[in-house]
Amino acid sequence: MTAAISYESVSSIVETDAHAELRVSGKPNAKYVQVTESDGTIRLIPLSLLHESERAILENPGLYNQLRRGLTEFAEGQSVSSDWLFADE
Repeated sequence: MTAAISYESVSSIVETDAHAELRVSGKPNAKYVQVTESDGTIRLIPLSLLHESERAILENPGLYNQLRRGLTEFAEGQSVSSDWLFADE
């Protein structure tokens, strides 16, 4: 069994309030990406650690949703032609 807590990092217990919101300490005006896993695990990743291409995707909700949908279709075995990528050549 793998430990869920890394004792090399700071860990603490936090509790949601009546609105199901969490309050965590951080740097003033810092932005984080919230990643919610299928098992309910929530991770916060400093936005500054993301590659500029990942930031661009997350900052464009339409692109983010389109990418997720495409990856889901690909994982389900649905393939879509990428010929349109080279249509102008």
